[in-house]
Amino acid sequence: MNFFANWFFKAKTKPIPIEKAQYEKPKIDCSSLILLSGPAYGDKTFFGSFVLNAVSIRDWALDHSTSVWSTANLEQQARVFLPVWLDRVSSESNDFITLIDMPMRQVLVPYAYDFYLKGWLSVYCHQCSEFYDTLIDNEHNHQKAGHTSNWTEEWLCPSGHILHHREQEIRLIVKKTNKE
Repeated sequence: MNFFANWFFKAKTKPIPIEKAQYEKPKIDCSSLILLSGPAYGDKTFFGSFVLNAVSIRDWALDHSTSVWSTANLEQQARVFLPVWLDRVSSESNDFITLIDMPMRQVLVPYAYDFYLKGWLSVYCHQCSEFYDTLIDNEHNHQKAGHTSNWTEEWLCPSGHILHHREQEIRLIVKKTNKE
């Protein structure tokens, strides 16, 4: 076959569709406690183990699944599945703490501080070997240069051990308007 015949032959074949990744639902049921973040996941910013009360977040998860949307396909599928998974939680199943997969963590971890403020989150300090319901919120090193703000966010246990440490930055993009 010559070049043109090959080219036309290739053009007539059907394109291979790109399949979107499908969320693989957890194979285990959810216990009443979920490990949200911490060293068990290899987190770089969470040094304590943040444990979420699964029974408490049921209503939040249902509302969140219908009011928030993500272009990240796996994360969105996990968001929609989360209330279904939480409906099977028994308040008596305190025998173990459930570890969650990455898409579910992407849904829940950004709300860790909100969960703490609502009283749905406990933190285990590995240095104290103690669970705490109270954190010390320590933001420092605030700097502002032009349209950029930087600061350090830390959450401490009552004994002063760092449970979460993250460098934060916000950049504002401001469009100049022409004043006549």
